[in-house]
Amino acid sequence: MIVYKSKRFLLLVAMGTLLIAAQDTDEKQKFENGKDHLRQEIESAKKELYLVRPHIEKQVQDSIANYDKTSTNALLLQEKRQEKQDLQIKITQITEQCWKEYWLKNFPKYTAYIDSLFSEKDIQELSDYVDLAHFTLSCDIDTNYYNSLDEILYGPYWREFAFFISSESPKLAKKYTNVRKSAEQQYPFIFPKTVFYDGPQITTTDSTKANATFTEAIKLGRELLRQKSVAPNNYMYKYNKYRNVSKIFTADIHFFVESIFVGYQEYMDLQSPLFALHIDELQTLTNDVISLNSQIIRLNIRHDKEIKNIKNHFDTIVRQQESDKSAHIKLLQNALEMFSAQKTK
Repeated sequence: MIVYKSKRFLLLVAMGTLLIAAQDTDEKQKFENGKDHLRQEIESAKKELYLVRPHIEKQVQDSIANYDKTSTNALLLQEKRQEKQDLQIKITQITEQCWKEYWLKNFPKYTAYIDSLFSEKDIQELSDYVDLAHFTLSCDIDTNYYNSLDEILYGPYWREFAFFISSESPKLAKKYTNVRKSAEQQYPFIFPKTVFYDGPQITTTDSTKANATFTEAIKLGRELLRQKSVAPNNYMYKYNKYRNVSKIFTADIHFFVESIFVGYQEYMDLQSPLFALHIDELQTLTNDVISLNSQIIRLNIRHDKEIKNIKNHFDTIVRQQESDKSAHIKLLQNALEMFSAQKTK
């Protein structure tokens, strides 16, 4: 009987020990689970914090887009900008027409003038250099030849030709140079200042003649016209043939104004004789652009102010949401620290 009670006591002790051990294991597991849960909440809250700004930025863009579609001011601004663009294109087209009219009228006179100053012997000697004389453009990337007598007599690269023959025929080179210079003075806008050839200019640095609005119209207009890729008219064939010999500049010149080079502190010269036949119309259009510029500036100031208000509104929302989420993360981190500290006691 005593032996039975002793065994029973030992069994109870063993069972109690096992129960206590199981209880400790459960508490430990609960503790670890609690910490993991807090860590997951912290990570999730951090991700939400990082996404606040991208989500709000999308709302900002949507709000601005809606403003631009519905606001009276924004719609009027778009309308005025389009009017200005249309005027700039028109100015560019008239400028191109000025040169075409000049070229068509004067190119036959230009060639006849050159022919009149050369003897048959001169022309025969010059023709001997066809396919022999060459010149380079673009830092020797190109090596181009004079493939016809017309290119030598009437083309834009007469300086290069004169240089080529100067060592072999200095007397002919001198006469050739004088004739071509004289022809250029007589008909200055046959080959104006361009990216291909630095002939007589239609630009100015004279502040009294400077017209920034006219220059701006040409620059913008030629870009817009280039995008349309309009094929050149047939009467531009000769001009294109003379000009398009560079391996770099291979596209046909669709518009005279595309090749005008306007350098630093240079302006298109609205008073140039080249534009004389259309000066009144060009001046009126340029003044219209100036008037539109004033309206666009006022509308744009109002537009920028409204856009700034939209951005400020959402910026306030961003700061508030980021502040709230940062505070929430801080609370979770404090809870995790307190939880860990309590367990170690």
